[in-house]
Amino acid sequence: QWSGNPTTFEAYRTALKSHYFQVNAGYLFNPDFHVAYLQHGIDTPHHTSLFVDSSQQLQADSQHLYGALYGSCKGGAFSAILQKWYATSDGISAWCELQASQLDNGGHELTIAKYEAIISQPFYKNYHGGLLQWVQDQELAFAKLTKHGVHMWSNEQDRKRKLLSN
Repeated sequence: QWSGNPTTFEAYRTALKSHYFQVNAGYLFNPDFHVAYLQHGIDTPHHTSLFVDSSQQLQADSQHLYGALYGSCKGGAFSAILQKWYATSDGISAWCELQASQLDNGGHELTIAKYEAIISQPFYKNYHGGLLQWVQDQELAFAKLTKHGVHMWSNEQDRKRKLLSN
């Protein structure tokens, strides 16, 4: 399941890809395949010779991917993308569009949201790596946020205040 939250997209993408690799359809996530598919469509011999045995299998895999996306994506901007491809059940085009919206166009916001989530996480007893690792994760997140233009964390006093509030 994916709620549309940009901070959890990478985990969702990994789970989805691993499922398709397990059933010999990992080609659906191959960037070279995406380029060829978006340029030439489902009936081109280019697809069948490089990635899959037949156009019929490609269409079935694409529809299966659409069904997986439709069943696992709840809310967010992806609802509009799913509706766009509903009539054709084109899971490949839907996936390419979703991925582009989350990684290319939304990459900056996704990165910022990820690091803001880290700096908002309080330390807890079983934190992987202990207190030292938590502090290092916080320092790295502050540095990355500053690098991405979030200057409110470039001041050491502000960072210290944020850490103490966790």
